[in-house]
Amino acid sequence: MLQSESQSDLTASATPLRLELAQLSAASVTCGAHTVAFQPRNTKYPTEDRCLIEEWELPNGNWKFIGVFDGHGAGHEAVDFVVETLPGIIKASLTSEIEASDIILTSAIERILVQCISEVDDRIKDDFCKFFPGGPDQISKLSSDEIKTVIRDPETGYSFVQIMRARTGTTAIVAVIDPSKSLHIASLGDCDAVLGAKNDVGNWEVKTLSKRHNASNEAEANRIRSEHPDEVECIVQSRTLGLITLTRAIGDTLFKLPPIYTERILALSTPPFHENYNIGALLSRNITPPYLSNISEVEHVDLSSLSSDTTPMLILCSDGLSDLYSRRSHRSDISRDIEMWLTKSTPLGIDNLALSLLWDALGGNEGLEMASRLIKGIPGKRVDDTTVVVLQL
Repeated sequence: MLQSESQSDLTASATPLRLELAQLSAASVTCGAHTVAFQPRNTKYPTEDRCLIEEWELPNGNWKFIGVFDGHGAGHEAVDFVVETLPGIIKASLTSEIEASDIILTSAIERILVQCISEVDDRIKDDFCKFFPGGPDQISKLSSDEIKTVIRDPETGYSFVQIMRARTGTTAIVAVIDPSKSLHIASLGDCDAVLGAKNDVGNWEVKTLSKRHNASNEAEANRIRSEHPDEVECIVQSRTLGLITLTRAIGDTLFKLPPIYTERILALSTPPFHENYNIGALLSRNITPPYLSNISEVEHVDLSSLSSDTTPMLILCSDGLSDLYSRRSHRSDISRDIEMWLTKSTPLGIDNLALSLLWDALGGNEGLEMASRLIKGIPGKRVDDTTVVVLQL
């Protein structure tokens, strides 16, 4: 195990603050994975991050599933649907593949992960479009009051959950460990997966296993530009259509369907869009959708190839962790920060590794004043939801 500092080394002020952080972030251990889910104490909004850890007994042995999902769009409907459906779809697909063959290839696992993530997104879009089977032609002939009647759930007085799933969205980082101790990481959006292991001389080295699917990634921005060559505003100020930083996500049908769906349906849904949401700009720039992709990218690691002198560490997190670190390091890539956290740690035992990493990102013992401000909340400034999972492999 790792320990960044012994309990006796904590200053008097750090001890109660760290205990408060442990309670605030619901620090826990599930199936061997250490987790935290952090929001400042004074936040007004419920967290839109989700985390799920499961162990599966499949025909060829034990598998482990870990997923971190960063919901967005001022709602939790899309991210909740993904957590409810994606693990089961992946598990069923893996089971079918294993039963059909004596061996499951890495290429098959990659195909399953990519297809299942896309399938969940397609279901969100299809369930939304079923309200108006006649498509844009039908929508254009209906009055606003008629549309409101169609999408209103009489039991709640708000729009049907299928409407809100389409209006909101989520990123996804999924880790699957198979019985042969191979690790498979599927990323969609801007969550992070980092693997830490010691090299032959005993130094910690880290490798980023995820992709950053946002418009600040020049490769992603250029991909969207190439798909929409005559649209100069497909990327505006490092945002897709000038509104969302992401280039790949589940949900967010505003960026995947013709603008009439946003203007005539989603803009009439309740609860309404946030007042700062620039629907007009989105409508004028949405010319040849889709602009957001639902195709994840997959990395594989043979864990048996790593040094046997130490236990490797897998870290999955929402982008809130990199936001916290960037306040001090001014780096968008957290791999170096995680390497430094691992390097200054000692193998003495710690109750929750995710809490230790979160504490370090907040400033730790060296930055108690900033850590205290972030934990309690800075008036007028939003701190992004932060979910961290650390698993010793």
